[in-house]
Amino acid sequence: MTSEQTHAPDELEFTFPEADFVVRLSSQGSGDCETEWEVTVREPEPGLSTWWGRWHRTFPVHGSEAGPLIAEEVREAICRVRDMLEDRARGREDLAV
Repeated sequence: MTSEQTHAPDELEFTFPEADFVVRLSSQGSGDCETEWEVTVREPEPGLSTWWGRWHRTFPVHGSEAGPLIAEEVREAICRVRDMLEDRARGREDLAV
């Protein structure tokens, strides 16, 4: 998985060739780590469509312990993005036949 990662104290950014993820973290009094996710997905040529999405995820750990869980969520999300783009490319191929 090739990506760039940047972060501010309460924000993480993951950049892949096909998608960018921004994760905003906040801890609630309960000790859970609340995260807000934003994704921008870029379709490669010839389509060049762009999609945006958002979701919320609560991890039942303190914010400082959420790293491995966030990493796993990123891995799963980029797999979903790649599957979606592959399905779309297959659909285009089917229409061309």
